[in-house]
Amino acid sequence: MGGVSLRVYDGLMDDRTHTNREAAVNTPGQAQIARVNGVRIAYTVQGAGAPVVLIMGYRLSSAAWPSGFIEALAARFTVVTFDNRGTGLSEKPLDGYALSNMAADVRSLLDHLGIERTHVLGYSMGGAIAQEFALR
Repeated sequence: MGGVSLRVYDGLMDDRTHTNREAAVNTPGQAQIARVNGVRIAYTVQGAGAPVVLIMGYRLSSAAWPSGFIEALAARFTVVTFDNRGTGLSEKPLDGYALSNMAADVRSLLDHLGIERTHVLGYSMGGAIAQEFALR
């Protein structure tokens, strides 16, 4: 997929406590639900410009992204945040948690939104999902 730029951002959260460092937690607007790759995924879209999808790490919902960070990105980009399967408002199936399948969730969500090319930013396990997504 030639339209993907990949950046793994690892300075956003405290790895020991899994809390935001001196940052307000993102309280997203009205989340929407899309049925993608066989599960219901909760997502939000904010801003305008080139799309960037943010992929959160292990056991954290998209609400963990700091609101100031989202607002800054949304000033220049169309920011897509979503709850990975098993987190937040998304469906919590018993299986399907392989990185390749979670990358397929991202691809299916972007297809649902009509986004063909995007920047990708992942935190922690979200970075691993982002790399798997970029390989496809």
